[in-house]
Amino acid sequence: MIRDTNQKIVIENPHGGIGKIEKYEVLTSADTLDHVSLMAKVILHPQSIIGYHQHLEEAEAYYVLKGSGYFINSQRERIAVKAGDVCLIEVGGSHGMENLNDEEMVIMAIVYPK
Repeated sequence: MIRDTNQKIVIENPHGGIGKIEKYEVLTSADTLDHVSLMAKVILHPQSIIGYHQHLEEAEAYYVLKGSGYFINSQRERIAVKAGDVCLIEVGGSHGMENLNDEEMVIMAIVYPK
């Protein structure tokens, strides 16, 4: 199967955050027989924040592809991240992401069931 993954989903104030993100779904649970809930390229616009939120039934991983920012972990610590870094969110964990720069930050997000 070959599919176009260029369909842009724009989300304003993601998870109660600030600004906007663009999401491009690469894989969904329908593609992976529920082994992965979602794999998506996410672009955080300049001065945008994905609000702090919890994952009750799933875990998530962020792989930073471009740019830099701050990952907010379950202890609400702000940790500087840059291209090449991986951020892991365990089931039951909370997190957020900040791009307070004047350039886009691009991440790959993978959400998977516990």
